[in-house]
Amino acid sequence: MATEQATLEGDVIEEPRPKVLTVVSCGETKQALEDGETVPARELYSSSVHTCKDRYGRHSHGYYIASAKFGLVRHDEDLPYYDQTLSEMRDAEIQAWAEDVTDELYEIVHRDGYDAVVIIGGEDYVTPLEPHFDGINAAFLTPWQTCEDVGGVGEGMSWCNDEDNWPENVHHPAQIETVVSPVAPDWVPDEIAEVRDDEIDYEAILEQMGVPRSVYTLPTTPDGENREWLDKLAVLQDAVRDEYDVDWSEVV
Repeated sequence: MATEQATLEGDVIEEPRPKVLTVVSCGETKQALEDGETVPARELYSSSVHTCKDRYGRHSHGYYIASAKFGLVRHDEDLPYYDQTLSEMRDAEIQAWAEDVTDELYEIVHRDGYDAVVIIGGEDYVTPLEPHFDGINAAFLTPWQTCEDVGGVGEGMSWCNDEDNWPENVHHPAQIETVVSPVAPDWVPDEIAEVRDDEIDYEAILEQMGVPRSVYTLPTTPDGENREWLDKLAVLQDAVRDEYDVDWSEVV
């Protein structure tokens, strides 16, 4: 977890925050290019849906596109026009595509030190990738599948446009959406229940808020399901920040 980093928009963040990589699915609607002409990948797709996904990606610390034809490509990598979607591919081809994409994700996450990966796209793109998440040491999130407010493409677009969901505005991935990967990422602080105990009684705070004890009893190391651990951290942060006006960066 870095204490100073910049998003693709150039915003410098000086508080402890997770380094988040965003991967968005490609789009069927594209610019009409001449033979041999190329444009940066993020400019190739021309639908309003992609515009929203692109906005979210640019407020992340890294941004890639999962292309049905070219696999995982950087947002600024030049691509030609192509006409291919996963829905047109055989099951074996989709499986091979998913393995290639997640192999590349593994290299990128470990090379560049990402703490979390947000994948934004429909079921046809997300489902083939999910079985491979547990092989990568990062928190994976698939918000269009897990967010209760996203029941279709329109709600998904609204979710991408909500600044509260942007990686530059969160202190841990669980604030973005539910973490679906089973791996406990390195950025989770082992000492979360020990820091500043002389100043803040975490359990008393959460008890006053009516949170069940089974939720607010925090382990000193992550055990059990990663999702449960992150939910507990989210409850703790909200209690400390909202009820006692304490800077989360000081607590962590």
